[in-house]
Amino acid sequence: MVDLPTGKMKSREGTVVDADDLMEEMVEEAAKQTRELGKIDEMTEQEVSDLAEMIGLGALKFFLLKVDPKKRMMFDPNESIQLQGHTGPFIQYTHARIKSILRKAESC
Repeated sequence: MVDLPTGKMKSREGTVVDADDLMEEMVEEAAKQTRELGKIDEMTEQEVSDLAEMIGLGALKFFLLKVDPKKRMMFDPNESIQLQGHTGPFIQYTHARIKSILRKAESC
């Protein structure tokens, strides 16, 4: 069972969140935060779009998979997209940094 900060998701009361809408919201939030960081100035719009999709969907997947499926969970989209803490984007960033270090080490 998944709860949102705005309350429980209940199909009978019409408070159900469509998965497509949630995924789109996560991608949009990832794009917004990426733009605010200003590290994508040299990227094309397609590259920014692809990056936002990887970050947004990665955040959603990680947040949902880190909780035991038998337990209730509180899903906060804003918390799941953060670049600090135990989140998908933080792990993706760490992976990218490690790959960069390895590339630099190979060239030495």
